[in-house]
Amino acid sequence: MLIPALSIPGLLAFGILLTVVTPSRLIDETNKTYRNFSLPMTATFMFAGALFEELLFRAIIQNMLLVLTGSALIAILITAALFAAIHVQYFKKPLMLLNITVPALVFGWSHAATANLLVPLAVHFLVNPGMTLLLKYGVIKMRD
Repeated sequence: MLIPALSIPGLLAFGILLTVVTPSRLIDETNKTYRNFSLPMTATFMFAGALFEELLFRAIIQNMLLVLTGSALIAILITAALFAAIHVQYFKKPLMLLNITVPALVFGWSHAATANLLVPLAVHFLVNPGMTLLLKYGVIKMRD
């Protein structure tokens, strides 16, 4: 329970900081459109994305790499790099790679520390819509 209790506020604080210090022109357009979705659509979209990504990256890739390398750290680092690599839209806005890599490392760490896929899934699912809702309702604003 401690891992989600630390990970969720930590990743939200990281996302908020990155959002308020980064000029909006350096933020991927996809991230700007999510806040226009309805609450049910946001929840559905974010859950489906988190479920797919955690099943693929933590349950399959990270576990496979752990078996192959015998090192949780190596498995987490390679999985996080692959996670960032599939978010190709961020290559045009390199600062966004930081926005995807740090959470990927946290998701990987939370999975390795707990051996429970539900932990990174919950963290992933709560952080993504959390940021979206903070932007949608004007709690935080992108820097112009």
